[in-house]
Amino acid sequence: MSQQWRVALVGYGRFGGALSSLLEARGIAVRAFDPYHQLPDGLRADSLAELVTGATHVVVCVPFGTLEDSLRALGPHLSRAHLVLDVCSVKVRPVRSLERLVPPGTAWAGTHPLFGPTTLKLNERPLRAVVTEGSSPEAEAQAKAFYEALGCEVLQQTADAHDRCMAESHLAACFLAEGLINAGFRTDQPFVTPSFRSLERVMAGVAAEADHLRAAVYQGNPYAKGARERLLEALLAIDRSLDVPPPRRSAPSAPLPDTTDAAKLELTDARADIDALDQELVHLLARRAVLGRRILKLKEQLGQGVHDPAREDNVFRVRRVWGSALGLDADAVEQIFRAVVEFSRGVQHATKKQR
Repeated sequence: MSQQWRVALVGYGRFGGALSSLLEARGIAVRAFDPYHQLPDGLRADSLAELVTGATHVVVCVPFGTLEDSLRALGPHLSRAHLVLDVCSVKVRPVRSLERLVPPGTAWAGTHPLFGPTTLKLNERPLRAVVTEGSSPEAEAQAKAFYEALGCEVLQQTADAHDRCMAESHLAACFLAEGLINAGFRTDQPFVTPSFRSLERVMAGVAAEADHLRAAVYQGNPYAKGARERLLEALLAIDRSLDVPPPRRSAPSAPLPDTTDAAKLELTDARADIDALDQELVHLLARRAVLGRRILKLKEQLGQGVHDPAREDNVFRVRRVWGSALGLDADAVEQIFRAVVEFSRGVQHATKKQR
């Protein structure tokens, strides 16, 4: 069914480009219109009218602040043949805009794909998307089918519930991370605890976030202000409580635990940690496979073969240095990475055979 779709993208910024690549990888026909970005040959439409002609899905990939202008410009070119989707990270206001500005008879639904260029580049899975209200239950089902065809897990929520959830999760994380950045808390300290290390990615994401995404998170969500105020009040209350000395308590007497049972429990926990770590390694291999296919495509454009002995020798030398710096056996580290490189090379050869 999805092979018969023709998807029109209004906007070809970072997300539009990433979505285009995902659609093409699934064999779904796609075109795009964006007067502000350079588009690849064969993908570019020269007008909105040309873009939507023959399209089944129209995905509006524009910043929250320009959504209404884009919908107004699209309106005269839409028909009953189209399903219109937005991709804003807030939903209450965009859904109202869709309801007001999409012509009667044209199906629409509010959606929020919970992935982006970085997610796709790193091959992070599973991909997820939220579908909120649409012009009809059928439109919502079609929007759900669209994201499922892209390999997404789909959650259906009201726009109101979506924005409440985002205010208490994504917004809260970004707000805290931005506070850490503005307060001068650095991630390049000589040493940090694992708990702080886990904040690094959020801080890096906030530092790199485009202004229009920041505006959507903080100004576009009707629950943002209340969430920020609650968080600030809670932090201030914690700060005040830290000035009060804790009450002195005597340690309760308790029998010593059985050391054999404790050791068995600790062994079970350690093995569970090993399993979790190995699962992460498998996910990393999957991400490396995606990068390997991407490198193959670039090598072919440059007229280069799969095997690059000079590059591989340098890879092994560098990995040996990394291993030694962490107190690991350099020979063992090299052996592991020889297997990893062989794995990547096998992915590239298999990709060539499948064509």
